Amino acid sequence: MGAGASNTEGSDMALPSQIEHSVGSTHSFAAKRRQRNTGLIVAALVVVAAGGTYAVWTMKKSPSPARAGTDTPAADGGPVTPPSLVPEPGKKNEFVKGDAGVPREPVRASDPAPGVPSLSMTDGTKPNPVNVADPQANPEVKPADKDAPNTSTTAATPGSTLTPSISGAAISEWISEGDRKYSGGDLLAARGLFGKALADPRSVAGDRDSLREKLSKISDELIFSSKVVAGDPLTETYAVVAGDSLIKIARKRDLATDWRLIQRINGLKDPGALKVGQKLKLVRGPFHAVVSKSAYRLDLYTGSPDDQETWTFVKSFKVGLGTDNGTPTGTFVVKPASKLVNPHWTNPKTGEHFDDDDPKNPIGEFWMGIEGVGASAVHKGFGLHGTIEPDSIGQQKSMGCVRLGDQDIGLLYELLCEKISVVKIEP
Repeated sequence: MGAGASNTEGSDMALPSQIEHSVGSTHSFAAKRRQRNTGLIVAALVVVAAGGTYAVWTMKKSPSPARAGTDTPAADGGPVTPPSLVPEPGKKNEFVKGDAGVPREPVRASDPAPGVPSLSMTDGTKPNPVNVADPQANPEVKPADKDAPNTSTTAATPGSTLTPSISGAAISEWISEGDRKYSGGDLLAARGLFGKALADPRSVAGDRDSLREKLSKISDELIFSSKVVAGDPLTETYAVVAGDSLIKIARKRDLATDWRLIQRINGLKDPGALKVGQKLKLVRGPFHAVVSKSAYRLDLYTGSPDDQETWTFVKSFKVGLGTDNGTPTGTFVVKPASKLVNPHWTNPKTGEHFDDDDPKNPIGEFWMGIEGVGASAVHKGFGLHGTIEPDSIGQQKSMGCVRLGDQDIGLLYELLCEKISVVKIEP
């Protein structure tokens, strides 16, 4: 056994059973290996085929891309922006370099931002565009601070003035409504709205000039004509009785105006030719004057002398003032027993005297003295009067008094009342 075993182990010859077993084992391993490789190839082909099918399905589902860098519409009709044109966060809308150093086109405001879904759906519908300013739709956008100033308003054109607050709009609305009331014949409502806008310190100078003109026209109808409008607290109708005269009527009705105003507004040629039962329009008053030195303007108001906030604007007049800013400022009243018609006058500086009918009398046809109230009591000898130099209106030519044209001072003489009417002179 030992020798046979040794010969077998040392021999190069193999037994037939051993050769058959060995060949069979090698063939079986190779066959199995080929089977495994074939299976892998088939599996790979299946994966590739599946991937290709998925890609084709995806391309059919998504819009067809356009040529990069163009506005050629995609299959759904909407513009397609290549990914290279999407701006990087924080970058400005300007030329940027691509990976290859080639300048990219500037990003358009209409281009979709990263992450914004396609506007084409599989069913062909178009959803609402994503609001890039909505923090929920676009996480890159932070909610606005509710206390931060609103910078999204339309920019003003050069030289224009923006309305800083609602007050401008409110005043404009009062003016517009006043215009509508006036056009509709409601003069009382129009006067109230225009007066409210004029009294508001937030109204601009241009509006105030226009409002004065409108209110002056209304006053010509409501005050200085024979028309009487029901409900107007400034006027009333009076029926003449036996023994009446214009002076008596003014006293009887306690009017704070001159009797000559009754003659004026009723168009009476002969104030002594009244008829019993005759209807006359009366204007109650009192009236007051506010002089603006910087504007050379006198504004006439009516109302209680103790409550200037309730005064109603009536009319404006141009005035002349004192040489070298000689007209004092302050609060005055019409001086008692100072109203004069066709007065004589003596120049306090030269002593030169002018008779009442002297055409060279610089005072004109009417004079009303004013006396200061409170701290203004130090100002004495001043007044309102006419002039024989109409060109001096709007200039500083007087000795400190307020000058008016002949027609204007004549009307003011009839409106301002001694001891009651206030005259304020402002810078």
